[in-house]
Amino acid sequence: MRVIIEYKKRIVISLGGSVIHNHNGINLKYLSNTVKMIKKHKNFGFVYVVGGGNVARDYIGAARDYGIDRHGQDMLGIEATRINALLFALMLRKNGISSHNVKNIFEEHTHFFGQYK
Repeated sequence: MRVIIEYKKRIVISLGGSVIHNHNGINLKYLSNTVKMIKKHKNFGFVYVVGGGNVARDYIGAARDYGIDRHGQDMLGIEATRINALLFALMLRKNGISSHNVKNIFEEHTHFFGQYK
């Protein structure tokens, strides 16, 4: 028996949240150019790491200032990060590039809401 395993080169792309959403709003040109680059290099596998940036920090700061505990602050930062990831995933999908769905943290951790009733 002969087994042939073909390995695809993988590239990790880190999209910082502050680059995605800067002081001018969402940087659609940057995201669009990133999608075009990925589409151009179909022979590679890509892993996307997306950050929360200033949006996440703003939500965390507001929660901290209001006295919300650290866990709640973390959850807000995670959700802000997921919004950035979801936008990028939808842009990839629109261009025919498959990507895994971005999950909602509150669906995965239903116990979270019990603290805030």
